[in-house]
Amino acid sequence: MSGLTLIALTCLAESNSGTASVWLTSYKAAVAEVKRVDKPLFIFFNNPETSALEVQSGRPVFGEEIDKSLASDYVTMYVDATTQRGELLAAEFKVNTTPAIAILDRTSDWIMYRKSGEISADDLLAIVTRFRGVKYSPPPSDPQTPANSTTKSSAGTKTATPWWCST
Repeated sequence: MSGLTLIALTCLAESNSGTASVWLTSYKAAVAEVKRVDKPLFIFFNNPETSALEVQSGRPVFGEEIDKSLASDYVTMYVDATTQRGELLAAEFKVNTTPAIAILDRTSDWIMYRKSGEISADDLLAIVTRFRGVKYSPPPSDPQTPANSTTKSSAGTKTATPWWCST
């Protein structure tokens, strides 16, 4: 047993250290908040019917250290992938299985990281730590970035897989 299931089973208790973040549910509101506070956007896609991850008061509980980093370094968004809006957003981000995460840069134009499926607590902490301070703006031509690695979605969000951000 590993991944987000393991996180849920080992970190069920909500932290009492005041590290709770506000989990937005509107993409439009999340993008506005990203631009207002100049922080990257962490999106968590979930299917509450099959997920073992605990959700308290509309926010997932990953564990104290991860929750603290998300609260201080990110704008956070929770997507219930079983709703109509959630299904549309999941499709937009090419999420075909839950749980899944996506991290957008501080402009909310670039997806810096995306992963569908299980992820260990240690890996999630490393990912959250790695991207929290990144101000990513892709150069017009980066010889180390494959030409086909950047796409633009109908919502205008671009996906980039630069050499230093490979998953």
